[in-house]
Amino acid sequence: MMSSTNISLEEDSGVIKSGPVVAGFAPIKSRKSYYAVLCERALELHDSEKTYRKGKPARYLIDLSIAFNLHNEHLDPKLKRCVCLMGPDETLCLKVDDAGKGGDEGRQNAEWYNAIMSALIPSRVLRLGRPIQPQEFFGNVNL
Repeated sequence: MMSSTNISLEEDSGVIKSGPVVAGFAPIKSRKSYYAVLCERALELHDSEKTYRKGKPARYLIDLSIAFNLHNEHLDPKLKRCVCLMGPDETLCLKVDDAGKGGDEGRQNAEWYNAIMSALIPSRVLRLGRPIQPQEFFGNVNL
């Protein structure tokens, strides 16, 4: 018999990370809850986990190969501290949706940041045809 502490939730095939987030495109006028699904080359924002499980198309699909910057601890007036993913046409700010759960928001945001970075670098490598270093992203530059 397995105890509940030994049970781990597995992501669907091809999914790196998924879960509820609060997100908005800059400049953020309002916060909205989404179910985020991070795949190898894209970040999908679905209206809910239910719509994702039913196979409905994502509300937003962000191609990671064209994103040029990712940083953690972005300070936004609406979302406070969040992860910021910048593309040529839009900037997405997201943070973990843990309303009322009392979770460690900073750690969970860092997990999203690390997961997105782990998918972003290989996506950029494929698009640009050259090696990419984490220091090429503005949030990782040491002055």
